[in-house]
Amino acid sequence: MNHSWIQRFRHRILALVFFFVFLSILSWKGISFAETVVTENRESIQITTRFPNKTALQIEESVTKPWEQILKSISGYKQIESISEEGTSFIHLTIEPGVGTGETIQNIRNEYLLQRQRFPQDSLSPRIQSGKSEEEYIIILQRIKEKPNSTRKELEQKIRNITGVLSFLHHSDKEQEIVLEIKPERIQRSGLPSLSIIFSALRNHRFGFSSDLRNGFWFQKDQPLEPKDWSEVSIPSRLGEGLRVSAISSVSFGENELRHGTRINGQSSETIIIKAKNNTALYHIINELKSILGEHKDWVLLYSSHEDFINDLVRSFFLFFIMDFFLVVFCRFFGKSKIELLIHLFIYYISLILFLGICIWLAYPIGRVFLFSFIFWKYFLFVHPIRRFGVWIRRVFYSFLIFSLLIILNWIPKSFFIFSLCHIYFIFFHFFLTILFKPIKTDSNFKINFEFLKWFSFLKRREVEGSKTIGKTNKLIFLGLFWVGVFSSLVSSFHFYSLNPSLGKIQIAKLEFPTSIPEEESIRITKQVEDSILKQNLTDLLVLKQNPSSSDFYFRLNDLGKNQTFQDLPTESGYFHILGGNNTNVSRKLRFSNANTESLEKTILGLIPWLQNKPGVEEVVLCFQPQAEGIELHSENRYGNLLDLERVDLFRERSLSLQSAIVGKMIWKNKLTDVRFLVKQDKEKERYLEKPIQTNSGTSVHSQSFTKSEKIKVPGRIYRKNGETSLEILVKGKEVEWKDLESKIHKVLENELVRLSEMTEEKGSEKKYQPFFLFLIIFIFLYRKKEKFRSMIPVLCFILLWRINLSALSDDYLLFGSIATLLLFLILCFPAKSLRVDKQIPLALLLFVFYFFPGDGGKFFLEGLVLVFSFFLLNSKLQDRWNFFRTKHSF
Repeated sequence: MNHSWIQRFRHRILALVFFFVFLSILSWKGISFAETVVTENRESIQITTRFPNKTALQIEESVTKPWEQILKSISGYKQIESISEEGTSFIHLTIEPGVGTGETIQNIRNEYLLQRQRFPQDSLSPRIQSGKSEEEYIIILQRIKEKPNSTRKELEQKIRNITGVLSFLHHSDKEQEIVLEIKPERIQRSGLPSLSIIFSALRNHRFGFSSDLRNGFWFQKDQPLEPKDWSEVSIPSRLGEGLRVSAISSVSFGENELRHGTRINGQSSETIIIKAKNNTALYHIINELKSILGEHKDWVLLYSSHEDFINDLVRSFFLFFIMDFFLVVFCRFFGKSKIELLIHLFIYYISLILFLGICIWLAYPIGRVFLFSFIFWKYFLFVHPIRRFGVWIRRVFYSFLIFSLLIILNWIPKSFFIFSLCHIYFIFFHFFLTILFKPIKTDSNFKINFEFLKWFSFLKRREVEGSKTIGKTNKLIFLGLFWVGVFSSLVSSFHFYSLNPSLGKIQIAKLEFPTSIPEEESIRITKQVEDSILKQNLTDLLVLKQNPSSSDFYFRLNDLGKNQTFQDLPTESGYFHILGGNNTNVSRKLRFSNANTESLEKTILGLIPWLQNKPGVEEVVLCFQPQAEGIELHSENRYGNLLDLERVDLFRERSLSLQSAIVGKMIWKNKLTDVRFLVKQDKEKERYLEKPIQTNSGTSVHSQSFTKSEKIKVPGRIYRKNGETSLEILVKGKEVEWKDLESKIHKVLENELVRLSEMTEEKGSEKKYQPFFLFLIIFIFLYRKKEKFRSMIPVLCFILLWRINLSALSDDYLLFGSIATLLLFLILCFPAKSLRVDKQIPLALLLFVFYFFPGDGGKFFLEGLVLVFSFFLLNSKLQDRWNFFRTKHSF
């Protein structure tokens, strides 16, 4: 590196450096601490359109297809999925990276307003919103005592004022509801109103809320004020007087468990779920809540995510700053002076502050890997000098391009690339700042003397003398174990491993479902998964938040659960996976396409027995609702004209008798309460055809007298992806040859109209990698043509290090990759003599300190340092053997 230009513009560079240091310090509130790996962030937009009392086929023709036509003129999305079900059209758009969701949503709304005539007049306005994934930084409060609702409002106001709170949501434990159950047999007389008239009268009842803008509060405009008062509401009737609701229905008031509430260990509970912006904000919110909950004794802090990581983070700062004392103690052993140590610490802390500023700017979290790197570089940059950068930097540059290519091909995790950039930053920037601050360095004869350090010289001599007495038999045993370890490690490097950072006992999991599953099915499957987890007794606390198309599980593992995972969960078509963890299920989602849903279903149901008999396949699950048997009613026009009936009226009557709906809301006990319209059902299908219909004209008509019925297959939902009508199944199994299975399916369907469109991994699965490609890139970085055999020694050490990680440690690929990238740039940028094991005796004492560090963070730091020390030991021994062999044969 050219020093002259640095010295020439020294003051300007110093001003710029200190400006960015000051800027980084001011933005420290934005630091995010989290144990995470690089994941793909998928933005999405969801469009929901309600069209009550319509079948899935009617929704598809009148709502979904017009939407698909409109969206063809919208750009910025790469995938469109649509679901047509009874009464609702749901469209999901996956947005292209870099496209703003806000602008896209506005374009969709504008197009909808311009082409509103495409949709039926009585369809409701669509709800267009951005689809956001569940945040991982969660705090859950539970109410343990019943107190006035005003105390909860005070608590919510205090939570709202805490810095770092992204949002919070209150979940009640019960749902209050007023039910008006209509008795159909009471309205079959002539002159009484039909169901549609009763329904409209209740909906349009002069009831609601109005605002007093001057005083700033809402008030109820009209009766009823009590649940029982709904029985006194009048319904229009041809008899001349108002017909009361009590004459044709029963009014009941009760509490039900929430379908989308929160359950704690299987029981519904009242909770407040707080979402934090990041882990730093999470830590701040927890500290604030401890004082706030002292005033609200009816609430307790039940759960906080990343609790173990936060504790490890606080303890790791102790290790980070104890390194300063460690360097002072071993100054003489390193041959350094006091002024050199002070300059090093000053330069290092400037580099660290600027690095944190870069992480804040890129919104990248700091995890245990970075914390370990900070401690390691503080030690090694002081102990050993950085090699002068010469011609070899060109080869490193080309090697780095190949490394980037393997990252793009997804053969090496992107996290390893980011770790490499971290190491390069500290090496180059420390070297740059050393040149920048060189004029302030002065010679000093000050040495810190510790007589006990002479003991290390004695150990060093003993190690050298002992190496000369190794017998021939021991050499053969050593060589045998060495090559067995190398070959077994190479074989294992072709297996697939996922990045599974330890999350401790506090974890978050999701149970996700395909978009085509009915909500009732997701609730049923979630409940059986919850019961199965509780039966396994692996957790002391299980909090479940039920959502329409997914479920969130927050749990605290007990001592039994720390070493085990949830097994054999009855997820059916769901994907259960721990966020940031390793997914135990190995499965693929198979999507089949054809324009005819009946042909699709027939082909898939015939294919399932064939799939179940394939090697490795454990289960095949339907991800769609099969067509149900239904009844189609139709009549000739002349019957309708004679009776003065309209088909729309008849259809509305049938719909109201089959499904309930909300007709109003009222405030009861300071809570907004639903009023539900419900018709007493006749469960016998045969009696349904004989059931009379009270029409709007006031006459009761027996449908069998003028209608004909025909049994048909009715699809519950129609799923379309990128314009193709599709159905999906989930194939679960271990060691399944997926590519071979895919080719066989194509061969089976070659004479069918149905085809296999795609085979994708389940949503929760972790990407797995082969360590062989990491060894390959290490070889490309280290190989030197002039010293080809010597350059292979560190590569062999890395391969043996992987064997040690598999056999003696936790086989964590994230840990191994972070240590391997650190050692790789250590070899490239430091002199070879720095890697000798006799130079790392103080590192052995640091290993002793890490041994007593508690928690998962201590385990990570200890295993990382064991790998580093093992590399130094192996490399030193192999280099000595090579030097001895080359010297012996040179004579």
